[in-house]
This record gives sequence, structure tokens and C-alpha cells, in this order.
Amino acid sequence: MKKSIYILGICAFSLMQTGCDNYDDLIPQEYNTILSLKEEGEQEVVLYRTGSDTEFDVTAMKTGSVPTSEAHATLAAMSEAYFERYIQLTGKRYKRLPDDCFTITGGTMDYGSTDGWKTAKVIVNFEKAASLVEAEPGNYVIPILLSSETDSVLSTKCELLYKMTGVVTPKVSFAGSTSFELPREGGTIDIPLNLQIENQWDFTVKVALDAEETTLPGVTLANDGNVTFTSGDNGTLTVNVPPFSSEAIGDIALRLEGIEGIEFEMQEDGHTVSAALERYPLAVSMLSTNAQEPSEGSLANLLDNDPNSYFHSAWSVDISDMHYVQVTLPEAVQTFSFGYQNRVPNANAAICELMLYGGSSENDLEQIRFFPYEELPWNIPAGIFESPTLKLEKPVKVLRFENYDQRYANSHFFVWSEFWMRVVN
Repeated sequence: MKKSIYILGICAFSLMQTGCDNYDDLIPQEYNTILSLKEEGEQEVVLYRTGSDTEFDVTAMKTGSVPTSEAHATLAAMSEAYFERYIQLTGKRYKRLPDDCFTITGGTMDYGSTDGWKTAKVIVNFEKAASLVEAEPGNYVIPILLSSETDSVLSTKCELLYKMTGVVTPKVSFAGSTSFELPREGGTIDIPLNLQIENQWDFTVKVALDAEETTLPGVTLANDGNVTFTSGDNGTLTVNVPPFSSEAIGDIALRLEGIEGIEFEMQEDGHTVSAALERYPLAVSMLSTNAQEPSEGSLANLLDNDPNSYFHSAWSVDISDMHYVQVTLPEAVQTFSFGYQNRVPNANAAICELMLYGGSSENDLEQIRFFPYEELPWNIPAGIFESPTLKLEKPVKVLRFENYDQRYANSHFFVWSEFWMRVVN
């Protein structure tokens, strides 16, 4: 006799709120076995134009008070009559994808005593389904029903609709970090390339350097920029960075030029990563200021690698001169860059205009460069500023970073969370 699909009385509400792993504790003793779909309801999916059919896995769970029970179920497309009732009850206006557009394999599910789940595949015939989905995205569905002639099926977890939202050609794009630090002797940078879906193909992507936008000299691409994708894996581009001899930091501008072996789309806009010389080993003893706030924010906080701590120049006492942080290096430098980070929770007291001085001692400082507010993250919480490489006519040992004008708070004081330098020579 055919068993109907129903909610299990007083347990239904608890079952609806509980993961499959906890079903056994909620099933009354008289229910030896209950079957349910791991995912139910509406699932939005897209068809990918890959030259192959699109597949979806559907898992049906077996739980109950006797986990070693055998069970039997069928996973199949809803009948026309069932689907019509579903539409009427839910008020949806979906169309059923025609039967010749998809198949279900593994829909006959026989559970042994040790089986906790079974998986079937829904295979969509791309050539037949794509034109329908493209014409009416979001309207066509594959309605699936889990049923059983012998065992109980949870009515709240027996229906699944794959809603076809569109047709997409997979796209290859750049991924991963956009900022790298390397030692003075340079090295390699690995930049992953991403595919929207799990890769099942072998093909090659051609990557090129954008010479006009690349500011780090001497950079080359391994394997002439040819990146291989193999089934099961995405590709990785390797960038060769030479020793840092003239720049402390620079950009590497990349672009995708073509794909061989398959007709996928690719990221159209370029991708830029920065490569920087690793940070100079500053010590707290090298730092000084004319405006330490007595109540908070020591200079040591600038070098603690904790952006939540900060240096705060004086606000509770009056300092008539411009507030500054000064760096006295153990030996002179001539080519370098610097950077800092604003206070993390807000941009209060962030520097709006910065003046940099340098000299062999603090008694012979000369202006090196002025940084206006347009170049600084003066209104960005946790904002990071990285200067370009500064190449001086003569070496300096003392650098003074002066808060030239504090517009935000209308005062001289300022806050930095972190500070660093990169020294080429």
C-alpha cells in the first residue's frame, strides 16, 4: 500500500528548525525511518555555457529512531498534476521546464542499514534548455519531488524547485591579494586566476604586462604569461620581480589577452598589484616628537603592528609649533618611501596636509616634499597612505613628518596608528 507524504504530528515544528544531524532525537519511537531532502524549496541556479550539460546534485537523507533500517525512495520530476497544484497553492507563475530538457539519474534510492543519505543528479540539456531560459530568465523551473511507497517522507522537506535565473558563459578573472612585500633581492609573486565554476577543462589563458601602467622596472611574467588550467584546478600566474635597486614600491599592471582551448569569457578591465620592498626595521629609539600627548598614545604604538593602538600628539597641553614625528636613522638614506595608517574606528585627527623635511641632522633640515590633502586619506577611518619612492639629491639621516594643517579638528594635533619606511639605499 502506498504511504502518503505527511508532517509527523507534534514533531513537525521541531523538525523544521533542526538540522538533519539531530533528527533521530526528535522522531517518536513508532517512526523507524523518515526521509527528507537536504535542500528544499526554491534554489536559484544558472546554466553555464561550457559545451557540456549542467549538473546538480540532490541529496536525500535517511533518519529515524532506528538508523539501521532499510528504506526506499524515488526522486523524480513532479508530475504535471502535482506541479499545477503546487503553483495554485503557492501563487507562483512558474513554467515547468519541458521533460526533454533534463534528466534525473540515480533517482531510485535504496538505503541499506548503513546508508544515511543518497545522491541523485539532475542533468540539464544545455542546448535544449538555454534558449527557453534566456528568453524568460527566472520563469522556468525544474520541479523535483521525493516520495516513497514504503517509508515516511517529511512533507516540509520533499519538494525542490531549481529556478533557472539565466544563462552565463563562465569568466576567467584575476583573484587574490593586490599587495605584496618582497626582500631586497626581489622574488616571485603568485597571482591566482579564478573561474566562476569548478573547472573541468584543460585550456590556456594568455596574460600580458601593461607597460604604460607598470611602474616597477624589470618585471617579467613566467612562461611568457601563458597560464595553464587543468581539469580540477585553476591556473596561477607567476610574476618575476628583480632586486629593488631604484624603486621602493611600484605597480604591476596586468591584463588578460586571450583564452585558447575553450570559449570562455575573460575579465575585460586590467588588474593592478603593488609590489613593495619589505619594511625597514625601525626601532622606537629612532622616533621622537615635539608634541607627545601626556595622557595617551605613545610613539611605540606606531611600530607595534597593531592598528588599534595609536600615537596621539598633544591635545591636553598647548604646543605652539607644528606637531611632528621625527625619525633619526643609524645611517643615511637617499632612496626610500614611507607610509602610515589612520586611527581605525574613525578618521578623527587624521593628517590633512603633510610636510616632509630631511637633513644630515635636525639642525639642517630642508623641505623634501609637501603632500596636499588630495593625496592623503584624511577622511578615511583606518586609511592607509603609501608614498611614492622618494629619490633625494643627497642622503639624509633625519626625517621630520610635520602635520602642516589639521583641518578636520581645527587644531595642530594628529593621530597615526602605524608608521613604516622602505629603504632602497
